[in-house]
Amino acid sequence: MNTQIIPSQSIFIAESNLIICEALSEVFRNRNLKVSLFTTNGKEVLDLLRMTDSNIVILSSDIGQVDPVELLYIIKKERPDIKIIFITNSMEDAYSLQVSAIKVDGHIHKGFSITELYYCIQELINGRSYTTPSINSVSMKRNLTMGLHAESAKLLKNLSKREREILHAIGMSYTTPIIANMLYISEATVNNHRSNIMGKLHIKGRNQLLYFALTYRSLVNAVA
Repeated sequence: MNTQIIPSQSIFIAESNLIICEALSEVFRNRNLKVSLFTTNGKEVLDLLRMTDSNIVILSSDIGQVDPVELLYIIKKERPDIKIIFITNSMEDAYSLQVSAIKVDGHIHKGFSITELYYCIQELINGRSYTTPSINSVSMKRNLTMGLHAESAKLLKNLSKREREILHAIGMSYTTPIIANMLYISEATVNNHRSNIMGKLHIKGRNQLLYFALTYRSLVNAVA
């Protein structure tokens, strides 16, 4: 068991790498921050945390042997007063946390500097929260993309089956003659459907329609 009890209580560290645990503990001591416990075993976190009155938990998403998001949920439920800094290894880990809707006080990417972590802790002590800027940036982009996909899916539901077939063909970069031959209809009918599609999708011009068809090609067939 890679667990060490350190006199006095304040910060609890749950990190899979023992060297990182020891290094952080030393850095914190040098900055007059006290560490109560640290562990590299995810299964020990709850039991050890119950032994202390730590007011800040630093939890790494790669702690192992447990689901870190589920662990966060339990900690927040048992100790709603505790401040949690969640350290994510990847943006997917960060997104999983956001989807779970569990609120943490600090959210830092694994490539953090000691200065950033120390700043985060100071923000928590002063009653504020902190999130690594890169996580906020990716989150905003992902939310924007999801919002656009949701809106596009709604618009696609306004299309008939034939119109979706034609839109899919446009997304495959097929020309009007090829689409007409594929669907056994005239080129004039294809053009008529194209105009109707642009109207329903609020699109002006064939270039915008092609861009939409290419961008949301996966949605076209997914919409019933």
